[in-house]
Amino acid sequence: MIIYQALSFLKNQLNSYLKFQLGDDYADTAFISNPVGQDGSAAADTGDRILLTLTNVEEERIGKVQAPPFKTINGREVRVQPDIKLNLYILFIANRNKYEESLKFISHVITFFQGKNVFTPQNSPELDPQIQKLIAELSTVSYEQLNNLWGAIGAKYMPSVLYKVRMITIQSDVVFDSPTQVSKPEIIL
Repeated sequence: MIIYQALSFLKNQLNSYLKFQLGDDYADTAFISNPVGQDGSAAADTGDRILLTLTNVEEERIGKVQAPPFKTINGREVRVQPDIKLNLYILFIANRNKYEESLKFISHVITFFQGKNVFTPQNSPELDPQIQKLIAELSTVSYEQLNNLWGAIGAKYMPSVLYKVRMITIQSDVVFDSPTQVSKPEIIL
């Protein structure tokens, strides 16, 4: 659910930016969708929009805690699994009717993230409380990688830009076990 919440938040932020820059007609231009359906045909209701498509999920291993941490839940110390920190690769596709308009919309996406690429509860109160921080970084791919990406999507190339959105943290509330009690050792003389 948290992945959807992150994409939905970015979609809403981009829509607010487009509405501010271009007017009310562009308030719902950004849309979460694949550019093609499961059967390979163009996805319904995606024309003349900016599509946000999740292309990859990657675990952030730098700074990963190896040992399960302990938390106090209902006054009892329990062991929980370490957080999983994820990086999301989101492709912003300008699926506009005119090629020139597509290029303008890709420029708007880049300008939006250039102006604000870090989202926290302090600077974005709409951010879901489960999300501590989102950091958007432009991800540059080679022509070969771009070709492979569009081949995997199953669509013809459209003007697009790929962003890596870092540090989605996932922590389950499920408790797997509790630590065994360690008593103070007795010294027998």
